[in-house]
Amino acid sequence: MLTVDLFLDIDPFTSIKSNKYGSNINIRDLVSCRPFKVLVGQEKELFGFDDFNPNNILDTKNDWLVGEGYPAMVQCLVLRKPATLG
Repeated sequence: MLTVDLFLDIDPFTSIKSNKYGSNINIRDLVSCRPFKVLVGQEKELFGFDDFNPNNILDTKNDWLVGEGYPAMVQCLVLRKPATLG
């Protein structure tokens, strides 16, 4: 289980690559490095997946909890690591 910040003031929402907190994490790269499987979380809402569209996030921004002090959303997801054979 993990939480990941999604900053609305940097890439992929603007041309700026990072802010004082860092950069947006490509969740698909994170998941594929082991490979993990997303158990909880929708790929269309997770940066890096093919179904992710920044405009969809911005269009529905009022439906999400966005930080008051900084334009960021917290994404919660659950990944599963495959069982190892042996």
